[in-house]
Amino acid sequence: MSDDRFIKELYQELRKIACQIIANEKPGHTLQPTALVHEAYLKMRASYPQVLAAKNKREFLACAAEAMRHILVDQARSKKAKKRGGNKRRVPLEEAEFAVPQAGIDMEELSEAITQLEAHDATAAEVVKLKFFMGMKMEQVAEVMEQSLSMTNRQWRYARAWLKDYLDSRKNSDMK
Repeated sequence: MSDDRFIKELYQELRKIACQIIANEKPGHTLQPTALVHEAYLKMRASYPQVLAAKNKREFLACAAEAMRHILVDQARSKKAKKRGGNKRRVPLEEAEFAVPQAGIDMEELSEAITQLEAHDATAAEVVKLKFFMGMKMEQVAEVMEQSLSMTNRQWRYARAWLKDYLDSRKNSDMK
Protein backbone atom coordinates (compact mmCIF):
# COMPACT_ATOMS: atom_id res chain seq x y z
CA MET A 1 0.00 0.00 0.00
CA SER A 2 1.39 3.42 -0.94
CA ASP A 3 1.84 6.23 1.58
CA ASP A 4 -0.90 8.24 -0.14
CA ARG A 5 -3.41 5.39 0.04
CA PHE A 6 -2.58 4.71 3.70
CA ILE A 7 -3.09 8.38 4.60
CA LYS A 8 -6.31 8.64 2.57
CA GLU A 9 -7.74 5.65 4.44
CA LEU A 10 -7.10 7.30 7.80
CA TYR A 11 -7.77 10.93 6.78
CA GLN A 12 -11.52 10.93 7.47
CA GLU A 13 -10.95 9.21 10.81
CA LEU A 14 -8.37 11.84 11.75
CA ARG A 15 -10.70 14.64 10.61
CA LYS A 16 -13.54 13.33 12.83
CA ILE A 17 -11.14 13.06 15.75
CA ALA A 18 -9.88 16.61 15.16
CA CYS A 19 -13.50 17.87 15.15
CA GLN A 20 -14.04 16.25 18.55
CA ILE A 21 -10.82 17.70 19.92
CA ILE A 22 -11.61 21.22 18.71
CA ALA A 23 -15.14 20.97 20.16
CA ASN A 24 -13.57 20.34 23.59
CA GLU A 25 -11.26 23.35 23.41
CA LYS A 26 -11.83 26.61 25.24
CA PRO A 27 -14.11 29.14 23.50
CA GLY A 28 -12.27 31.41 21.09
CA HIS A 29 -10.07 28.63 19.74
CA THR A 30 -9.07 29.55 16.19
CA LEU A 31 -7.57 26.32 14.87
CA GLN A 32 -9.88 24.46 12.49
CA PRO A 33 -10.09 20.62 12.44
CA THR A 34 -8.75 20.35 8.90
CA ALA A 35 -5.81 22.59 9.79
CA LEU A 36 -5.11 20.51 12.90
CA VAL A 37 -5.03 17.30 10.83
CA HIS A 38 -2.80 18.86 8.20
CA GLU A 39 -0.40 20.34 10.75
CA ALA A 40 -0.24 17.00 12.55
CA TYR A 41 0.56 15.23 9.29
CA LEU A 42 3.32 17.70 8.45
CA LYS A 43 4.76 17.35 11.94
CA MET A 44 4.67 13.55 11.63
CA ARG A 45 6.21 13.60 8.18
CA ALA A 46 9.08 15.77 9.39
CA SER A 47 9.66 14.11 12.76
CA TYR A 48 8.44 10.53 12.33
CA PRO A 49 8.81 9.41 8.69
CA GLN A 50 9.37 5.84 9.89
CA VAL A 51 5.81 5.74 11.27
CA LEU A 52 4.39 6.68 7.89
CA ALA A 53 6.61 4.14 6.16
CA ALA A 54 5.59 1.34 8.56
CA LYS A 55 1.87 1.81 7.74
CA ASN A 56 0.87 0.52 11.19
CA LYS A 57 -2.51 1.98 12.18
CA ARG A 58 -1.82 1.84 15.94
CA GLU A 59 1.55 3.54 15.62
CA PHE A 60 0.14 6.09 13.19
CA LEU A 61 -2.78 7.06 15.45
CA ALA A 62 -0.58 7.22 18.54
CA CYS A 63 1.87 9.43 16.66
CA ALA A 64 -0.97 11.60 15.33
CA ALA A 65 -2.30 12.01 18.89
CA GLU A 66 1.13 13.10 20.06
CA ALA A 67 1.48 15.53 17.15
CA MET A 68 -1.97 17.04 17.80
CA ARG A 69 -1.15 17.39 21.50
CA HIS A 70 2.06 19.28 20.67
CA ILE A 71 0.25 21.53 18.21
CA LEU A 72 -2.47 22.40 20.72
CA VAL A 73 0.05 22.98 23.50
CA ASP A 74 2.18 25.18 21.24
CA GLN A 75 -0.89 27.18 20.28
CA ALA A 76 -1.93 27.55 23.93
CA ARG A 77 1.56 28.74 24.81
CA SER A 78 1.59 31.28 22.03
CA LYS A 79 -1.77 32.64 23.16
CA LYS A 80 -0.40 33.09 26.67
CA ALA A 81 2.73 34.81 25.45
CA LYS A 82 3.31 38.24 26.91
CA LYS A 83 3.40 39.86 23.50
CA ARG A 84 -0.18 38.70 22.96
CA GLY A 85 -1.49 39.87 26.31
CA GLY A 86 -0.56 36.87 28.43
CA ASN A 87 -3.47 34.78 29.65
CA LYS A 88 -5.97 37.62 29.28
CA ARG A 89 -8.77 37.24 26.79
CA ARG A 90 -10.14 39.99 24.57
CA VAL A 91 -13.61 41.20 25.40
CA PRO A 92 -15.59 43.81 23.49
CA LEU A 93 -15.97 46.93 25.62
CA GLU A 94 -19.76 46.62 25.81
CA GLU A 95 -19.38 43.13 27.35
CA ALA A 96 -16.53 43.96 29.72
CA GLU A 97 -18.55 44.20 32.90
CA PHE A 98 -20.14 40.79 32.26
CA ALA A 99 -16.95 38.96 31.35
CA VAL A 100 -16.33 35.79 33.35
CA PRO A 101 -13.17 33.73 32.92
CA GLN A 102 -13.95 30.53 31.03
CA ALA A 103 -13.30 27.27 32.81
CA GLY A 104 -11.15 24.99 30.73
CA ILE A 105 -8.12 22.86 30.59
CA ASP A 106 -4.68 24.41 30.65
CA MET A 107 -3.00 22.53 27.80
CA GLU A 108 0.51 23.29 29.08
CA GLU A 109 -0.22 21.83 32.51
CA LEU A 110 -1.97 18.83 31.00
CA SER A 111 0.90 18.18 28.62
CA GLU A 112 3.41 18.31 31.47
CA ALA A 113 1.23 15.93 33.50
CA ILE A 114 0.98 13.48 30.60
CA THR A 115 4.76 13.60 30.15
CA GLN A 116 5.16 12.74 33.85
CA LEU A 117 2.56 9.95 33.56
CA GLU A 118 4.39 8.60 30.52
CA ALA A 119 7.57 8.25 32.59
CA HIS A 120 5.57 6.42 35.26
CA ASP A 121 3.24 4.32 33.03
CA ALA A 122 3.65 4.66 29.25
CA THR A 123 0.64 2.48 28.45
CA ALA A 124 -1.73 4.54 30.60
CA ALA A 125 -0.35 7.71 28.98
CA GLU A 126 -1.04 6.27 25.52
CA VAL A 127 -4.64 5.55 26.57
CA VAL A 128 -5.00 9.19 27.65
CA LYS A 129 -3.60 10.48 24.37
CA LEU A 130 -5.89 8.31 22.27
CA LYS A 131 -8.97 8.99 24.42
CA PHE A 132 -8.46 12.69 25.14
CA PHE A 133 -6.51 14.03 22.18
CA MET A 134 -7.85 11.71 19.51
CA GLY A 135 -11.37 11.67 20.96
CA MET A 136 -11.67 7.92 20.59
CA LYS A 137 -14.27 5.84 22.40
CA MET A 138 -12.91 3.28 24.82
CA GLU A 139 -13.74 0.45 22.41
CA GLN A 140 -11.64 2.15 19.73
CA VAL A 141 -8.76 2.72 22.14
CA ALA A 142 -8.82 -0.95 23.15
CA GLU A 143 -8.80 -1.99 19.50
CA VAL A 144 -5.93 0.31 18.58
CA MET A 145 -3.94 -0.79 21.64
CA GLU A 146 -4.76 -4.42 20.91
CA GLN A 147 -5.96 -5.17 24.42
CA SER A 148 -9.22 -5.96 26.19
CA LEU A 149 -11.79 -3.27 26.87
CA SER A 150 -11.69 -4.00 30.61
CA MET A 151 -7.91 -3.49 30.68
CA THR A 152 -8.28 -0.25 28.73
CA ASN A 153 -10.96 0.98 31.14
CA ARG A 154 -8.73 0.17 34.14
CA GLN A 155 -5.84 2.08 32.56
CA TRP A 156 -8.13 5.04 31.81
CA ARG A 157 -9.43 5.15 35.41
CA TYR A 158 -5.88 4.87 36.75
CA ALA A 159 -4.57 7.56 34.40
CA ARG A 160 -7.40 9.97 35.25
CA ALA A 161 -6.80 9.49 38.99
CA TRP A 162 -3.03 9.85 38.57
CA LEU A 163 -3.40 13.00 36.45
CA LYS A 164 -5.90 14.52 38.89
CA ASP A 165 -3.55 13.88 41.83
CA TYR A 166 -0.61 15.30 39.90
CA LEU A 167 -2.47 18.44 38.79
CA ASP A 168 -4.00 18.96 42.27
CA SER A 169 -0.57 18.68 43.90
CA ARG A 170 0.82 21.22 41.41
CA LYS A 171 -2.09 23.57 42.09
CA ASN A 172 -1.65 23.22 45.86
CA SER A 173 2.10 23.86 45.66
CA ASP A 174 1.44 26.97 43.53
CA MET A 175 -0.92 28.36 46.20
CA LYS A 176 1.74 28.19 48.93
